[in-house]
Amino acid sequence: MYSSVRGGDRLEATNVDHADSKQLIEAYLREQPVRATVLGPVYFMENALNLAFSRLGDGILANPLTPGKPLDQVSVLDIAGMAVHAIENPDELVGERIDIASDRVTGQEAARILSEVLGREIPYQQLPLDMVRQWAGEEVATMFESFENNTDFLDIGTLHATYPAVRWHSYAEWAKTVDWDRALAGQLP
Repeated sequence: MYSSVRGGDRLEATNVDHADSKQLIEAYLREQPVRATVLGPVYFMENALNLAFSRLGDGILANPLTPGKPLDQVSVLDIAGMAVHAIENPDELVGERIDIASDRVTGQEAARILSEVLGREIPYQQLPLDMVRQWAGEEVATMFESFENNTDFLDIGTLHATYPAVRWHSYAEWAKTVDWDRALAGQLP
């Protein structure tokens, strides 16, 4: 079992170091006589818990994407669920490479969902990429630029129908699993 990134099976530079390194590892694995299943998760829902970046602790949801830009996201719960399914079904999944996503939401939709779950208004704010470069570096800014320009989304419905044993979580379902009192106090890892 190897956890990569969506598109890690491609051999085209993305200028996002962590994605490019995953491409190299996957290329290496394809050349080896190993029995492997590769999972390619998309952007993690749990990134919202990085309060310094998401600014949820300030009562807003901040992200560099335009408010209406959809973003495929996955919960670590679903990555674990898919990994367990792959381990329990090796004959079905050994040698497979599966890009995985739980839900697709825009920043505005995520803010609305978090508002409902938290019981207070959480507005969405688009972060300028220059600010992202200062805070998180060029790699993260480039990653968000690629997300902004992305028109190639996963077929989430087919993915979920193909693997019904995985307990897939929508963004709202994931948000309801979070202990928000601890999260907003910065007490979650």
